[in-house]
Amino acid sequence: MSVLRQAFFEMLELLVPDNCCHCGAPSEREGYGLCARCSGSIPTLSPRRCRGCDLSAPSRSVPVLLGSDGMCSACSDEVERPRIRACAPFSGVVLPSLLLGLKYRGQRHLARPLAHLMWLAARDRLDLNAFDAVVPVPLHDRRLLRRGFNQAALLSMEICHRGNLPLFHALKRPSPTRPQARLGSADRALNPRGAFALSAAFSESIEGRRILLLDDVVTTGATVTECARVLRSRGAARVDVMCLGRTLRTR
Repeated sequence: MSVLRQAFFEMLELLVPDNCCHCGAPSEREGYGLCARCSGSIPTLSPRRCRGCDLSAPSRSVPVLLGSDGMCSACSDEVERPRIRACAPFSGVVLPSLLLGLKYRGQRHLARPLAHLMWLAARDRLDLNAFDAVVPVPLHDRRLLRRGFNQAALLSMEICHRGNLPLFHALKRPSPTRPQARLGSADRALNPRGAFALSAAFSESIEGRRILLLDDVVTTGATVTECARVLRSRGAARVDVMCLGRTLRTR
């Protein structure tokens, strides 16, 4: 790791707030800006979930059926779908509040506790030695200019730092698409098709690499599936996905 990169992350350590980013109560530094009560209130993933995409087995709120192979129908039917691992369900109060504050209210300091949650999940659920680089799902330039940052790239920082992995901005979004959050399931599946391309600077760097693709929230999986398809078409040896929140839209 370069001296400048190490100094950058040491500076970030000093910026961990003394109070919880969600409720304002005193927080431990180990929580990276979340108190024990708020971090403990984030829902955990169901033990019965698809071994391919991390969706939960049948419940009142998440009607996902698992086959005898432990896979949901979407993962069984879509051979191109990458393996997805999530930090937590995108439900409850704390996680959605923090992520929406980061994305839509410009509260960039919230990236710190969220990135730490990503790191904890990636450390526990993945073998980070099995990857050569982290690639964030990109924003279109217009949305990036309006927001001022790509939240997926910010969420990657702890994984890259502590896992000693390079961050490759290998994907670009040449044309804008409608925000996935505003679409129903059918439109979500079609919306990202053809929306991503490999950045010219990484045209030779991807071949043979094992890529950890990172996004904030995965719902239908259409966006990360299209990103993974582009990376594999340019020679990536493997593409797995890590996301902060996993959710299902049924309409």
